Amino acid sequence: MSRLSQWLRRIRHSNAVIAHLPQDMAALAENVKTTQQEIQNAAALSEEQSRRLQGELYKIKQTVNLVAGARPAGKKIKAVFLIHHIEAWDSLADIYEAMLAAEDFAPLAVSIRRRFPGEQNYGFENIIHQKLLELGIEHLRFSMEDSFEGLDILKALAPDIIFRQSQWDWDIPPGFHVEELRFARLCYVPYAVTAVADTRLLAKERDPATDSDFHRTAWKIFYATEDQKTRFKKHAVRYAQNMEIVGHPKVKRLIRLGREQEHWPIKQQISGRRFRLIWSPHHSVGKEWLRFGLFPAIYQDMLAWVKSDNSIEMVLSFHPAAISKITEAGGPLSSEEMAAFLQEWDSLPNTARHSAGNYAGLMQASDCMLTDGISFLAEYQFFTKPVIFLERADHLPFSPAGERIIAGTHPVKTVAEAKKLVHDFAAGCVDVKAQVQRDNTAWLAGEKLAAGTAAERILRSIRRGIREEERP
Repeated sequence: MSRLSQWLRRIRHSNAVIAHLPQDMAALAENVKTTQQEIQNAAALSEEQSRRLQGELYKIKQTVNLVAGARPAGKKIKAVFLIHHIEAWDSLADIYEAMLAAEDFAPLAVSIRRRFPGEQNYGFENIIHQKLLELGIEHLRFSMEDSFEGLDILKALAPDIIFRQSQWDWDIPPGFHVEELRFARLCYVPYAVTAVADTRLLAKERDPATDSDFHRTAWKIFYATEDQKTRFKKHAVRYAQNMEIVGHPKVKRLIRLGREQEHWPIKQQISGRRFRLIWSPHHSVGKEWLRFGLFPAIYQDMLAWVKSDNSIEMVLSFHPAAISKITEAGGPLSSEEMAAFLQEWDSLPNTARHSAGNYAGLMQASDCMLTDGISFLAEYQFFTKPVIFLERADHLPFSPAGERIIAGTHPVKTVAEAKKLVHDFAAGCVDVKAQVQRDNTAWLAGEKLAAGTAAERILRSIRRGIREEERP
């Protein structure tokens, strides 16, 4: 009966929307009532009848959503930001702040639960809530177990625009899946500044990075560079029709926050300043998906290195999904093995860990990064400091943008090679990749595009799009 309860809840959503629609929707409302009555008698339905009713409900719901999504905006454009990935808030933060300062926008942040790879249950909303409080961002909390209760409130807010932080429905409770959000104009800024890996090889028919249900449904998607439009034209059904190239808002924001909030979590316990290294492991440690993560193969070598080398300080910054993915059932490490490693890591005088929240200050305070991918390969270059790429032999091939990003890094195959490079940089070796990094940073920020910042270009695009839709 739980499935039927969900159907009934969705019908109530449809009825709530219909109540605010013009009179010519009366026939559709009557259709909804008829379908609702049929489903209430569903205990006696055959499997074929259930499928038919489910299909009818889906069509009704999407028709209502399309009508609701086309309603005119008011004096202020209401924009809701659904936040499940607080670590990627910097991709949207400048847009949110620009809307707060604008007279014609009314932005609202909403914290929701999440489930990252390796996790089976939704959670973490309390951490997102706390981080938003620390950032001074007023927000609503949709922490309820039944996410459709949150959807009820979201529809009552009647936003003109909804920003969601990723295309992955898996990560987000079902009330906020793509098919439920079509009552508003969906907008998307990718959490990664560019697509480093060629993900079209992961699926036979649809590239998950360009042609997901979210990409197909979105009103506008905002990407950093022109090569991404070329990629969408090759692999997406909508042929980049809903894409605009604006630069990525995260670039300038990270640089600015790094200067304002420089922070290194390890307190000096010896005279003189030790070399500061960030070690960032990715979550893709298995043989499926992107295949960049190397943590299970190298973590003991990394621990031995930092224990024996008093000239270095190392901050461990996992990808948010890394620990759960590494220790999931059937994963390469058990929870006990991970806990033992972390306990020993935390006990050392020259180590620390960084978790959810802003990392720009950490990057600014550091001297070098060692990572196996993916986003940090690009983002650390904004600070014009050496990036050592510990490369897994069987990783997914790079995209053209990825090749350009990798040109600004120092690829190595082993921890021993990485250690030698770190010692070279600590001894004062000049990074020959610095100019490539500066060029990459300017390219990703969209410095050759129209005037203003990426966030300002996004606001102009939204205003223009709504005006064009409302023109008689």
